[in-house]
Amino acid sequence: MDADKGGSLDLVELKVALMPVLDAASRAETEAQALKAWPDECRAKAAQTDEAVDKAELELGQLETSAGPPDVQLGALIIKRNLKIGDLVSKWDWSGDGLVDRGEFRKSVKELGVKAEDSEIDGLFDSLDSDGSGELDVAELKELLTRLRETAQQESTRRAEIKVSTLALRKAASKLQQVLRTEEEAKAK
Repeated sequence: MDADKGGSLDLVELKVALMPVLDAASRAETEAQALKAWPDECRAKAAQTDEAVDKAELELGQLETSAGPPDVQLGALIIKRNLKIGDLVSKWDWSGDGLVDRGEFRKSVKELGVKAEDSEIDGLFDSLDSDGSGELDVAELKELLTRLRETAQQESTRRAEIKVSTLALRKAASKLQQVLRTEEEAKAK
């Protein structure tokens, strides 16, 4: 530190010698503050993750426990039983006239296993009966049941995605909680 080898340090030599020490102390202080804030940040992330997991699990639980509206149930049953739309429509056309009326539709939907009130099934029928004739032609019904099947498949895929994301969120929350425990143990020591 004694640059001029005079046997003592003058103010300039002392300043030059202490600058790296001051810089290191400043960096250490900044790092210490960041380390002090880190557990709080982790707690906040863990709380957000727990909240997201709870929300996803609630949504998944609601999806799995509710039978859903008749159209969703109908699409799901078509997929679950691997029913062929053409065979189904032919069976529903009891009179063989190429048309399915409200009564045939309601009875057929209930026989398939859809759990809904008559008014709900009639509402579905009305939504499918675009011309208001009170009857659905076989071609129209095939198209609509195909669409219901596709919608149910998309819903099934959505449920699977929610399950996967819930599992990933749960793992992330668990890791954050472990990091916090480790940090708190280190802090206690």
